[in-house]
Amino acid sequence: FGVYDVDSSGGISIEENHKIDQQQAQEAGQPFDEKQSTDSFKTTDENSDGEVTLSEFIQAMLTQQHEAVAMYNAECQKLLGPHSIFDGVQDCACVEGYELDSQQQTCVPKGGGGQGAGGLGGLDKLALDPKSMGL
Repeated sequence: FGVYDVDSSGGISIEENHKIDQQQAQEAGQPFDEKQSTDSFKTTDENSDGEVTLSEFIQAMLTQQHEAVAMYNAECQKLLGPHSIFDGVQDCACVEGYELDSQQQTCVPKGGGGQGAGGLGGLDKLALDPKSMGL
């Protein structure tokens, strides 16, 4: 929040938002998308008063985090089936009561013919590649 609140007023204006988004785009070697920056600001400014408060900023960050976890969970389920979840860090894991099958292709009920992940220290996980997900 402090990075965007350039003037330390306790709120983020659209001008401050554009300034920081533009700097971040430049540092990343990407073009600045003013429309996207404005749309993001308007979404975050829940009461539409032209200023993003700390509370609004935190709520927006939590919403983005929940959306990212849901996306990772969906990716895990595509990779390992419906009994898998994102572990919150970088791996897909089988839910409690399930383990990776012997080919590490899908989560199967424990004791149901799966051999586990063996060399992964007993954790039935599969690493995600964020680049393959467009992140």
